[in-house]
Amino acid sequence: MRKEMHRRDFLRFSSIALVGVAAATWNQKMFGATAPALGSLAIGCASIDEADRARVDPFDVALVSADRLNASDGTFLRRGALIQLAGLGGGNCARGVSEVNAHFPVDGTDVPVTVWGKGGNTVSFKMPIEVEQRLRFTFGPCVPASSSRRRIVSSAPGTDGNRDLVLSLMNEPGVVKLARAYYAIVPLAAGASEPKWSSYTLLRSGGGQMLMHERRDGFAQPVQFEHFVFRADYANPGF
Repeated sequence: MRKEMHRRDFLRFSSIALVGVAAATWNQKMFGATAPALGSLAIGCASIDEADRARVDPFDVALVSADRLNASDGTFLRRGALIQLAGLGGGNCARGVSEVNAHFPVDGTDVPVTVWGKGGNTVSFKMPIEVEQRLRFTFGPCVPASSSRRRIVSSAPGTDGNRDLVLSLMNEPGVVKLARAYYAIVPLAAGASEPKWSSYTLLRSGGGQMLMHERRDGFAQPVQFEHFVFRADYANPGF
């Protein structure tokens, strides 16, 4: 620009430009940082009978890695599977999960059904176990506010950033054994390490949800990181 700019106009123009740059930077921090990459799912577990019993010391029952389950429970084939999303704890989309989907086999087709979405509550539902002898769930990642809000659901494991949890009666790699248990699912940011399960237990919160607790300030208190608690039990009474 060859035309000279008055000093007052220059200061006004510079101030407007500075505000614009600051606003753009703030938006990047606000919207870009709210959706960290979803790395993996860490799975801990505890026996239903142990977790539900009365305890003098809450930490008499500690969570263990789901990898330590000795065997699947074949009784599910006879009595069916009832899944309860028994607890939702921690931050709101803090580690990148926006929805949880249960997958139902229908005439040879995989049909994903959203059982929890951001802002949702606990829910219970039956799932067919006799068809594939496995139950599959996907945890969908959050997307930045500036990104498309299309549904991120796919029948292919890991597609579009989804992370799978498979509870299986079969001895197959990459799955978790299905038992009468609470499963604590912790979404991990990319590169984060698995929780030290022995430091945590499951307890009922004031709202009735089953949540992960840790010993903090001398008391058992709910953990502050995002997690989901599934309860897998028989659907039908009997032997």
